[in-house]
Amino acid sequence: MKVVFVAPYTLPFRAGGFETQVYQIFKELRGLGVDVLWHNLEDSDLEDVDILQIMAAEPSMIPMMRMAKNKGVKVVLTPQQGSRAKSNRYLKACLSLSKIPQLCSMHKLMCATIRCADFLTPLCSFEAQRMTEVYGFDRDHIRVIPNGLDRVFFDDAVADVEIPCKEYLLTVGRIEENKNQLTLIDVVKNLGMNLIIVGGPGSSGSDYLEKCKKAANNRVYFWGVERDPLVVKQLYRNARLTVIPSYSEMLPLVAFESLSQHTPVVCTDRCGITGEDIPGLCFSDISVKALTESILSMRSFDGGTITDKGIYTWADIAGMYKDVYEELLK
Repeated sequence: MKVVFVAPYTLPFRAGGFETQVYQIFKELRGLGVDVLWHNLEDSDLEDVDILQIMAAEPSMIPMMRMAKNKGVKVVLTPQQGSRAKSNRYLKACLSLSKIPQLCSMHKLMCATIRCADFLTPLCSFEAQRMTEVYGFDRDHIRVIPNGLDRVFFDDAVADVEIPCKEYLLTVGRIEENKNQLTLIDVVKNLGMNLIIVGGPGSSGSDYLEKCKKAANNRVYFWGVERDPLVVKQLYRNARLTVIPSYSEMLPLVAFESLSQHTPVVCTDRCGITGEDIPGLCFSDISVKALTESILSMRSFDGGTITDKGIYTWADIAGMYKDVYEELLK
């Protein structure tokens, strides 16, 4: 079995959780004995290929997907369309309007991209439901495959790291408007709590980071980018609570990294897993008031009651992809 991986808009750039997802699945599939290669843009004939794995629904992939199908290559698409920032009702309206020439053309292209696939592997149940309800994809050709964690989150190793405060909230991710650190800074200032922010500037550059630094007080600590997973693990383990204040998320790796260390999480209700019953995970509206109330209610949550629900290794996730490939090739 030969699989070609295509990640339309990230590699070789640093793109946080998405890049981690793509790279880790690729690496672990190789560990399972799958002949998996990165797509070479200069060699796109797809000869002797069994599976074309597209890691995000991007309309520019349509010609390659159609060529693959014409050659008998099975196309597996991980759509990455599970954020609740836009509702299914809104997307349906856009698709209806796209029937009118020059209106909502990107939504029309998105629909065409998704329907080019032979099989979909969405990250969560909500995204799977969206694929059928909005885009009309056959539910029998969909399997939900979530994300995994680095092996370090499952072992007993600890990092010898100096943390600037004992009692703190934690947020991890690129520092950019979508991640909404400014709102969280307002919340912790009002509450008189410590906050550690792990991450560097996002695609919008350093302007938003500077806004955050200007808004912060001396109880807000900017850790910067942290590449050592052991250190990140220790930051989760020592935190009172992890907060994900984003305007838009699909399946945040941060939530499950934190839960793996028995640290509860407050996440805005813009992510695809909103409403799912996951011990230690609380969903909140995006407002300062709602985030404040959620943080106060979860601050004393007993981390010992957190289970391993939804927590997988990347090897587990790669095994799920391998199962899909083998089923397609029967």
